[in-house]
Amino acid sequence: MIARKTNVFATIILSYLFLSGCKDIEAEIPTYLVIPEITVKTTDVDQGTNSSSFSDAYVYINERLIGIYNLPATIPILNEGQVKLTIGGGIKQNGVYESRLRYPFYTQFDTILDLVKSQTTTISPVLGYRDNAKFDTFFENFETGINFETDSTSDTSIVRTIVPEESFEGYSGKIILDENKERFEVYTPDIIDVPRFNTSPVYLELNFKGNIFVNFGSYFDNKNTNQIYVVLPPKQTWTKIYINLTEMLGTNGNASNFNFFFAYNKAVTNFKGTAEFYLDNVKIVTF
Repeated sequence: MIARKTNVFATIILSYLFLSGCKDIEAEIPTYLVIPEITVKTTDVDQGTNSSSFSDAYVYINERLIGIYNLPATIPILNEGQVKLTIGGGIKQNGVYESRLRYPFYTQFDTILDLVKSQTTTISPVLGYRDNAKFDTFFENFETGINFETDSTSDTSIVRTIVPEESFEGYSGKIILDENKERFEVYTPDIIDVPRFNTSPVYLELNFKGNIFVNFGSYFDNKNTNQIYVVLPPKQTWTKIYINLTEMLGTNGNASNFNFFFAYNKAVTNFKGTAEFYLDNVKIVTF
């Protein structure tokens, strides 16, 4: 009986000491950083559109990464006083939710903030393309003509449209397969001068919409072989996508030339009715 009373007394003492210690611990009060969106502003006509599609913000405080946050983001920060804030833009590579990374061709946003506990600061960063980014491999905005070639087996060809409900910015590309037409394929002219063997990142940027699944891929060696790389899904509204060509160009680096294509065949998908596909601002970006 005496031992049992002693154990109870010891438990009471330990509980008192624990509760007394907790009184000295105060929760840190953060400041809050709100990032509703990240946008892009081009600085040269050769860079093309300001269109962008960021899924994430890479946030650094005093050069240290504190996290990668889905946009729009509200971020608690425990730092106080003056800090250097850096924000980088993250994308869904190839349009895939699980394949995210910081886009290598965009600059970062830098500023100095004076952080105060419990206060909220809202920032909408504007990024640009890096000075050494190049756009001369292939660039098509349909404003002055059409650089795509139509395959001889296509039932239709690509045309320009400036109809408001069809176009994205100015003129856009338009491909229509009515009920009597079955397939289309358009491809770039021969592309030779492009980084290969994974020596440098290479991306194709594109705005698109349509009611069908469209294959994107590449021909190699004067169209002797081909590879489908990404399938663009149906989109009712204009969508920006960043397609990583680096691996394709690395695996097939010995090819004499490349032709990147968009293709669709009703017979494969059993689609009924009129198939529509629109595209704009198609550009290959390299260093």
